[in-house]
Amino acid sequence: MGVRKAIIPAAGLGTRLLPFTEKMPKELFPLGRKLVIDYALEEAVLSGAEEVCIVTSPQKRQIRERYGRGHDRLPKELGQITNFVDISFVEQKQPLGLGDAIWMAREFACDQPFAVLLPDNIFLAEAAPIGQLMQLFSEYPTCCVGTMAVPKDQTIFFASARKLIYKELRHGVYQIREILDNDPRLVREGEIRSIGRYILTPRFFDYCPRAREKTRNELRETDVLNEYLRAKNKLYGLLIEGERFNTGTLEGYSKAFVEFIDRGL
Repeated sequence: MGVRKAIIPAAGLGTRLLPFTEKMPKELFPLGRKLVIDYALEEAVLSGAEEVCIVTSPQKRQIRERYGRGHDRLPKELGQITNFVDISFVEQKQPLGLGDAIWMAREFACDQPFAVLLPDNIFLAEAAPIGQLMQLFSEYPTCCVGTMAVPKDQTIFFASARKLIYKELRHGVYQIREILDNDPRLVREGEIRSIGRYILTPRFFDYCPRAREKTRNELRETDVLNEYLRAKNKLYGLLIEGERFNTGTLEGYSKAFVEFIDRGL
């Protein structure tokens, strides 16, 4: 079965980008000639997604206003891409974690496999990262995680990326055994870490209630996937080819902004 649905979580508070996010959602920050979230939308559609669900919060009505129906400026800014995708929205009322945001979109998923793209993570790549992951999913039709090896001198930009315990099946393909709660101060060059791209099956939702029982506040996607693994389900990882920019921190966004301008993007 192909992957025709994609979820873009965009309900986070953006506390690492304060005070700028007091006035504008971080997903609407400019980056090159587009906005941050535009890159995730393009990636999803170029990878074959026909329906995209953006998870927003009550504080981020600007996203719904911009990408809802009836905004004729979007085809101009995104080429013809919005002619090929149906964009819908759900709200995450409280900031209770990425796992909870995905749970909010369970009716959208509707018992089908779906992609998850964290818009903070932006890639320059010959092949769209989620499209690369779809190729792995066609071989292993179960939950899959996009990964990268931490590049030299970029450990600061991988502080929020989860460290993985894995078995390498062949070059760039891994069977994930556990996702760790890593200390952001201990990122090491060359480590294989998750990078905000997932393909998940409806079984993900089966483990959300179990993971929620073990957490007091947030429900993270890693909590759910670890419960999924404990139940002896398979989780695979793929080494994504391309260059990653993390726009979720001031340091990462500043670096990406300068790089995109310098490259004329």
